[in-house]
Amino acid sequence: METRQNKQAANNEFIALPIVAIVIDAIVMALAIYFGFTTSTSVFKNILFLIVIVLALVLSIGSIIVNVRNKKTISWIAILLWIVMAIISETVAYNQQVAINKAHNAEVARQAKIKDANNQFKWTFDNYSALQSGDLLTGAGGENYQNIVEKFGEPQAKDRNEANAMQAESMTVTWSNAPDNAPITDVTKTVTLSFIKQSDGSFALATKMQAGLQ
Repeated sequence: METRQNKQAANNEFIALPIVAIVIDAIVMALAIYFGFTTSTSVFKNILFLIVIVLALVLSIGSIIVNVRNKKTISWIAILLWIVMAIISETVAYNQQVAINKAHNAEVARQAKIKDANNQFKWTFDNYSALQSGDLLTGAGGENYQNIVEKFGEPQAKDRNEANAMQAESMTVTWSNAPDNAPITDVTKTVTLSFIKQSDGSFALATKMQAGLQ
């Protein structure tokens, strides 16, 4: 009887090591999910995170080695949980990398638009100052719209107002070095001109405004 009890005791699994491994696996999974929602940096760039993953693997494998002649139920659970943890961590890291690449590509595209808009913006303070404004109400004597477009290109924004009993048809246009829908910043340059339609169908400059030109 005593021999049988001793043999049964010898086959009992040493559970301390696999339990520690399971606890660490659970902590790593929680950290992976936490990092996935709170930071855009890949979890695999976190040195402490990598150390804990390796530690969990060592403990899980160690559980199998320690219990090589014993039952291994909890040890196998630790191994399986580590595999699940590794899959979750890899999935989180992949999703983070996709988000990082997407943000990088969006920034590259934004910078390209800014560069293109700056290249197309031909206004300087001197040529703005040289513009001849005409009569405030009729535009008579002001610069011709088409001539301005030939020098500085098509404006980014154009707003036309139909004629009424009080005033002829008018048009307000804006050139800017900022891409469409971009926020206004301290480096944004704009030129806004208002034109009034003449009897010959052309538009003459009535008022002008600028911001950022030096």
